[in-house]
Amino acid sequence: MPPRKKIRKPARPPMKRSTKLKLALLVVILIAADIALAYYYIIGRPKNGEVLPVLAASGGAVAADTSPVVPVPLAAVRAPRYRVPSANPFFGTRFDYSHVVSGNIGSIKETQRVGAGILVDIDTHQVLWEKKGRTPVPVASMTKMMTCLLLFERMERDDNVSFDTWIPVTKAASMVGESSVYLRENETFQVRDYLRAVIIKSANDAAFALGEYLGGGDIEQFVGMMNRRAAELGFKGAEFHTPNGLPDKKRRECMVAPEGMAVLAERLLEYPAYLDFSSDRGGKIRQMNYANTNHALLKLDGVDGMKTGFTNKARSCVTVSCKRSGRRLVLVLTGMPSAADRTACATKLLAWGFKRR
Repeated sequence: MPPRKKIRKPARPPMKRSTKLKLALLVVILIAADIALAYYYIIGRPKNGEVLPVLAASGGAVAADTSPVVPVPLAAVRAPRYRVPSANPFFGTRFDYSHVVSGNIGSIKETQRVGAGILVDIDTHQVLWEKKGRTPVPVASMTKMMTCLLLFERMERDDNVSFDTWIPVTKAASMVGESSVYLRENETFQVRDYLRAVIIKSANDAAFALGEYLGGGDIEQFVGMMNRRAAELGFKGAEFHTPNGLPDKKRRECMVAPEGMAVLAERLLEYPAYLDFSSDRGGKIRQMNYANTNHALLKLDGVDGMKTGFTNKARSCVTVSCKRSGRRLVLVLTGMPSAADRTACATKLLAWGFKRR
């Protein structure tokens, strides 16, 4: 058999000079882009929270500023990120019961249905009305106000936590039921998404996810943080067992006196973003739309928050913040037979309170 002839491949034509120049230019552009990205991520990128996340959370827009650039100390930029220092001279002091009306009010028959409650003029710390105001009672989902406070306080002192921080959904969080936004394991959402779900929808799974995150993955550690903060704030007899207000595995309810809830409300009022969320009529996560559980927003003038609650033992509860003519009242109601009862009672008590001085 004759030997096979080797087939010679045709020689590749030499690369044109213009092609070489184009490739060289492309390489230079890619290297420059890599250097720019490295500079941004290592040196130039602002830390979490230093881009006014409160505006981002509320959907606000920042107008173009043509004024001269004046260097501002970093501390001055960070301080108001989430909290606005109170101008109220009474902030942090004890409430004044010297002119309080206690128990049922004859002209407001709905007060007979209140298990425990309190009405406070936050501007003066004057307690206008109370019914078992210092007695710890089940507070159901109003517990989430403490979870939110601990989150805001963490964001204030930790540059690595902001409204833009992404948090993955754990298996434990995805299994929390009842009022929820049906989180699925391994989904990832930003802190602002969880907060909106917690404050507006009263989502138990979202509150659990935030508690897990703040507790370093340990929900029991976070519950301990809740109870320590309650003690620091002077809550007498308060007990937190879950980050969302659901009974724990031993069926223990979260317990706080109405006075403690009013103090908690006052602390949250220092964070404008909380009211931005709590005054919103609804929200959205994925393609799921949800409405605010606080019906007082729709019916009462000046109401801008704060949180509702319900369990079988706590019954219908609410903490309401209401501002009219520059004056702010905080009302806490627990043990109401229904949401309609609590809204009717809140309507009349707030009207009564704004007439008093």
